[in-house]
Amino acid sequence: MALLISPSVSVPIKTLFEWTITKHFSLFFSNCEPYIDNIIVDQNSATYGAGIYLSGNYSPLINNVIITNNNANDDGGGLYITNYSQPRITNSDISNNYASNDGAAVYINDHSSVMFDSLTIDENMSSDRNLIYIHNANSQTMKNLFVRDNQVNKCFDINVDNDYVIEIENSILSNSSGFSTQGGGTLSISNSVFFGAGFITSCYTNIDSLTLINAGIMITGNTTTITNSFVLNNQSHGIYVNGGNA
Repeated sequence: MALLISPSVSVPIKTLFEWTITKHFSLFFSNCEPYIDNIIVDQNSATYGAGIYLSGNYSPLINNVIITNNNANDDGGGLYITNYSQPRITNSDISNNYASNDGAAVYINDHSSVMFDSLTIDENMSSDRNLIYIHNANSQTMKNLFVRDNQVNKCFDINVDNDYVIEIENSILSNSSGFSTQGGGTLSISNSVFFGAGFITSCYTNIDSLTLINAGIMITGNTTTITNSFVLNNQSHGIYVNGGNA
């Protein structure tokens, strides 16, 4: 069940402040631009987007929100972002969510574009799938992330379409599985530390000031540029090129 907020229904709420949404409703926002601040979304279930579902060509602002203990029967245990949605999500925690399919924490598709700043993403779980799923989407900006202790097969599963950029900046990935990227767009990683979270990339990749510990990089296509970076304590290849250029 979801609490549906959209222009098509008469709900006199554009600002959610100091609410606790628990055990019954996920939040479903369609074609509207809410400001959500200081709420908890806890112990909810849905097929898609068990915590918060965002749809439509608008730019919701979500700040200081805890999304936790939610269960998606399909995709998006914490967040499901679709249909050209452009949310800005800051100072928030996405933890202990579960998805049977993709996106234990976050699922992004259908030309949507997010700006994440200062998020903790920890202890989420999927059925041998991924933590953050980005496919058929526009450019994404993710900075000041702390990602740790998630039980997933991949931390990120990213397909970057042509002319779009995925930016990961000032972030720490710790005790999380690695990730894979593909497509004709660009992955940009800067000023970050990855502990045990190596990755495979076949898209254009720009890396600056990255420290990889107990992890490596496999380059399988297009061009990868690496500057000012460290690759430490690896058991096999630190950087492995197979079909791309570095």
